[in-house]
Amino acid sequence: MAATLTTMSTGSEPTVTGPIATISKGPRQRSGVALGAAIVGTLLTLVGFYASILAALVDSGTGAGITLVVFFVGIALDLAALILAIVTLVRDGRRVLPIVAIAVALIPALVIALLAISARM
Repeated sequence: MAATLTTMSTGSEPTVTGPIATISKGPRQRSGVALGAAIVGTLLTLVGFYASILAALVDSGTGAGITLVVFFVGIALDLAALILAIVTLVRDGRRVLPIVAIAVALIPALVIALLAISARM
């Protein structure tokens, strides 16, 4: 079952028919992926951050190696979610899910900034 590419005689966009046409990468799916990545990235970032602090304070000798990896993987997911949400926001008319994804992805930055500010006081 091969996919075929067809164009309309009116000059509209080409359409793909076949098994590949069932995979849609529309704005709703991009927004959902951005929101999912933001939630997972935020959770990984916060868990890695607090686990790194605990590993540094406990002095068990194992260090904070894996927790730092978890932290940076979370940061990378949040950054990818921010980029995907901004692209979806600019390209498409959808507004709610990309804005929620941006807000969720910025939570770790706000928490770390608030902790840094409160540590100086």
